[in-house]
Amino acid sequence: MSLHRCSHSDLKVSLIRLSGDGTLKQGDSLNLTCDVNCTHSSSQFVWSKNNEQFNTSGPVLHFPALTVRDSGSYTCTWKTNKASGSKIISLQVEDPQSLWMIVLVTAGVMFMVFALPAVIYNRR
Repeated sequence: MSLHRCSHSDLKVSLIRLSGDGTLKQGDSLNLTCDVNCTHSSSQFVWSKNNEQFNTSGPVLHFPALTVRDSGSYTCTWKTNKASGSKIISLQVEDPQSLWMIVLVTAGVMFMVFALPAVIYNRR
């Protein structure tokens, strides 16, 4: 096994779903995993969201049940005594209630556009 110097290109951030499929929804669980493709025993990992650092350390950031507030840009920063790097991944968690709101607003607008003129026309 050959060792090589770690560089920014050796860093990869991936999303691993533990439940759910398709679009990220409230209640889905997942891990964000920071992986460095080189051998270095003293690697440190720091996670942050929208530039606010988490108290947790390690290559995995676990979300047991996503909420809409989990949406945002997550950064994994990797450091050794000789190199460092960071990668960003974005999460967008959909709110099922907002989908229903869109459906209801669309139905209301359709009613106003089609039904209301018919009622006004029939009253004449």
